[in-house]
Amino acid sequence: MAYPVSQNDPAEHPLLGSTIEGYRLLRVAGVGGMGVVFEGRDDQGRRAAIKVLHAEMAQDREVTLRFLNEARAAQIVGHPALVEIWGCGQLASGEPYIVMEFLEGESLASVLAQAGGKLQVRDAVRVARQVAEALAAAHAKDIVHRDLKPENIMLGEDARRTGQVQVKVFDFGLAKMRPEQMTDRGPDATVLKTQSGRLVGTPSYMAPEQCDEDGCPDQRTDVYALGVVLYECLAGRPPFVSHQEGNARIIEVLSMHLGAPPPPLRQLAPHVPAPLAELVHAMLAKEQAKRPSMAEVAQRLLRMERQLDGGHRWLLAAALAVTALLGGGLSWLVLQVLGTD
Repeated sequence: MAYPVSQNDPAEHPLLGSTIEGYRLLRVAGVGGMGVVFEGRDDQGRRAAIKVLHAEMAQDREVTLRFLNEARAAQIVGHPALVEIWGCGQLASGEPYIVMEFLEGESLASVLAQAGGKLQVRDAVRVARQVAEALAAAHAKDIVHRDLKPENIMLGEDARRTGQVQVKVFDFGLAKMRPEQMTDRGPDATVLKTQSGRLVGTPSYMAPEQCDEDGCPDQRTDVYALGVVLYECLAGRPPFVSHQEGNARIIEVLSMHLGAPPPPLRQLAPHVPAPLAELVHAMLAKEQAKRPSMAEVAQRLLRMERQLDGGHRWLLAAALAVTALLGGGLSWLVLQVLGTD
């Protein structure tokens, strides 16, 4: 039996009320082009997100392998900033599923849309640093994401540090892995890994080597993509923007990735510190060898984050002192200070 997904009325999905790996499916949390995500709970009340591939998608062997390799990649890396995978398999009807932690929060794409397209410098650095740490851990296991973009970065509150943003990187469906790491270890695994002659990624965030069918994406491909994301968070737009439509827009953007220099970040965002702008432009280097490693990016962003936090705390302390001298509003300011970082 195949389970049809009604995007108009997901409350009628036939899987609702059933149990997958001990989790009773309570509601449809989201429906996309690839599959449906349910909220489930086990007997102890623990919540989980159960992602099930659409029946028609499950007929495509390559799509199915990519779906399951998403879970495999996250399990291999095992980093706090990656979605925690609790199980995966296939339903009796053939559709593959993944059981993962249930995330509370919003995608970076949604946050940017609500914030007018950009973040404060401190927030952008903090988000990018956590993404860099997660991907550096993936790279240490020879796994390359290849499709990093704001839609694949989830922001939520870290319960361990009230007020801090906790980043989760997900959707490793296009990840480049060693054949022995993949769910299917047969002869097609290498074909799935290399995608020879095909462009893999999302145009606005694709590195030059992804835009060229003869290119060889590697770990620094993710560095470029994170550079695009960080540029967008700071400037309010990606470095390369086309005003064409349809395929003409895609072709123009790919062409700019290949040959056009990105507009100087500080021309669009003069408030960005020079060292941060320099790092972003280094990440956007056309030649892979000229980009820093993801581990280096994470280290440099951590140093900048600490410097920015230190300056912010100094300003708060100065404001507190001035308020104490002038009187009034002190209690409110103290509460603001205690609630920051």
